[in-house]
Amino acid sequence: MIMKDEEEILDDTMPRWVSDYIAFHNEIRSRFPGAQLFTDPEAPKILMRICLGLCGGLNDRLGQLPFDLYLANQTRRILFIYWVKPWQLEYFLQPNGLNWTVPLGVKGFKPSLSKFRRANFDHVKTIPLFPFSGPGEEGEAGEENLDDAIHRVLQGKESHHRVLALRTVGHLIEDDLEARLKSLGETDMIHQTKTFGRIFSTFIKPSPGVVAELDAARAQMGLKHGESYTAVHCRVRHPRGRKKGANVGINPDYKADKVGLPFVGEDKDYAISVATTALQCATHLSKNANEPIYFFSDSSDLVRYMTTGLTSQLLTQSDIATKNSIANINVVARNMTLENVHIDKQKGKHVHEYYGSFVDLILAAEARCLTYGVGNYAVFAAKISGTDCVQRHRREMWGYTVEQKNTSEVVRTREKMCTL
Repeated sequence: MIMKDEEEILDDTMPRWVSDYIAFHNEIRSRFPGAQLFTDPEAPKILMRICLGLCGGLNDRLGQLPFDLYLANQTRRILFIYWVKPWQLEYFLQPNGLNWTVPLGVKGFKPSLSKFRRANFDHVKTIPLFPFSGPGEEGEAGEENLDDAIHRVLQGKESHHRVLALRTVGHLIEDDLEARLKSLGETDMIHQTKTFGRIFSTFIKPSPGVVAELDAARAQMGLKHGESYTAVHCRVRHPRGRKKGANVGINPDYKADKVGLPFVGEDKDYAISVATTALQCATHLSKNANEPIYFFSDSSDLVRYMTTGLTSQLLTQSDIATKNSIANINVVARNMTLENVHIDKQKGKHVHEYYGSFVDLILAAEARCLTYGVGNYAVFAAKISGTDCVQRHRREMWGYTVEQKNTSEVVRTREKMCTL
């Protein structure tokens, strides 16, 4: 469960190295309050996870927390998280049992800044502290061995820098981290155990704005906090949901993740087909026909269509067929007046317009079971949840080898593949 009080988190059982680092981090932040951590020569140095622009979705940005903890622990640095795009993380998620926020009064770190001012960060150096354990998104391998990078930070040419900034897509190196933990004699590999959710809850609690949206969504759907329900996610704007090279959006210059999926013609038919299959798959996990199935998607039009849109009296034959195919499913969804914007690709929105991404993540993480398709957003929710009740209704159509799919999409997420 994501919504935990600090006392509950600190009572949870986690690997000794994790709890030891959290205690170390909190003790140091108490001993060097405010900007002293950045200015006092006696204070430990700092490792900062940064997002200055295009950083990926929520899984890309926050799914690497165990890796960040490992690096901070190995380098004995104090871990911070600092976003500037689309807004500061604190507008959406705030510290719970570990304070990762940059204190007020540190030169260059001004909460009102919308742009990263390099001139004010002369004391910050960005370095590639990691390798990919395999080919990355564009097929590039990592630049160096992680052990060498850690050695440089501890004793080498980077050791004198007070602040080192880290940028990497952490979920791509889960295997590497788990191999390291195993070599150290650890038995908890974190990513597929309850520990991932405990770590996430130690770092994170929803901001007041997100909590208000959560409360409103639960009230609207008749869901109570922690009530048993199944969640279904349909990522229909993801390019890997279709054949490689297929246009997903208005045209090649206006991709769906930047402008939204046009809910007409072939795009609409594709989205409805995916959603229908996903909802039918979800019934395999339901306890009974009355159990609510929370439907969420990166297409607001699709959510509206699969819920209120099928109640219209002016339905086509295709609409009627869709309605009949899900007639016995108790589908619920939150109010989708606002578009579900992509946190990485759709910049320049007001703060509240991004709340939906966090609300959906939390509601999905609190579900008893999860059904999802392409992308890692809902996989991230399943890792936070720690539930074993997960299944995939659709695979990504390109970008991975068969071996990688079998490893990363099935074994690693404890999921089953839905067959209708």
